[in-house]
Amino acid sequence: MSVGNVEKKDFTTMMQERQERRINLAKERNSRVMIVRSNDTHELFNIATSIDKAMRRLRDGMGLQYSFEDGELFIKEYNNILYDFNDYAKRICKLTNIKYKEPKIFKKKEQTEKETEKETENQEEEVINA
Repeated sequence: MSVGNVEKKDFTTMMQERQERRINLAKERNSRVMIVRSNDTHELFNIATSIDKAMRRLRDGMGLQYSFEDGELFIKEYNNILYDFNDYAKRICKLTNIKYKEPKIFKKKEQTEKETEKETENQEEEVINA
């Protein structure tokens, strides 16, 4: 019996090999396994995969293949997009009563911003009181 042009035995072997490859990839140190529950997330995952490769190549090639100026510009833009996406995730999770675990890097940014605001307020008070 054949499935398309592939014999059943070959198809079964091919599927087993694919499953083994996925399991081995999941064991990798830097891998993440994600259950995709919507088409929206599927598209996001495809985008993230390409950006991951592009950002790695950009960072590795700064000063060689790509100027530091271009690299810095793309990295800043990327970080801004991540911060906006984090804010979006917090809002939609709040609306849908889904617990959102904010990545540590965003918590650090918010803490730094609050500390900077407080320092600015203290400096303004010192100027007013002087």
